[in-house]
Amino acid sequence: MGLVTVIPARRWPWYIGVCVLACTSRPLTPMQQQTIIAWMACEECDEGERDSVAVLGHAAVPQLATYLLHGPPDSRVASYEKHLGDLRRRLAAYATTHPDIGALEDSVAYVAGYLANYDALYRSRAAFSLGDIGGSPAQLALQAAAARPLRGDVLQHVTFALDSLWHP
Repeated sequence: MGLVTVIPARRWPWYIGVCVLACTSRPLTPMQQQTIIAWMACEECDEGERDSVAVLGHAAVPQLATYLLHGPPDSRVASYEKHLGDLRRRLAAYATTHPDIGALEDSVAYVAGYLANYDALYRSRAAFSLGDIGGSPAQLALQAAAARPLRGDVLQHVTFALDSLWHP
């Protein structure tokens, strides 16, 4: 079975763009990878994290496309899930001595809600950065994401990034 029969025709531009980018860009250095992680994980984001990712240019596109299309890495999700579980247990312990805080959300729903937001944050920030960087590979990644079922706010961010895409 050849490549043409495995990949639907409507996906060829995206795969070609990713292949061209992968063949022409150098791997990110650990410092560059940390720059992207700093943007994905910042809370206040007041130290130029987004601009620092834009400066990386096209070298950052494969990593950002991965975050946009697949969300945060499994290792980061697992770490955050553990943190949320610990936080929820501490909150439950606090509630036993402070009944005035009211009923607590179910532990599973609590963790699931925050994990969904964490995933959306990664995807949205990746979309913004791809829009900042611009170019065909970034556009292809954004178009591929726009064709997927995404949470409403993430889809709005992808659409915004596509509409404001910078074309070098």
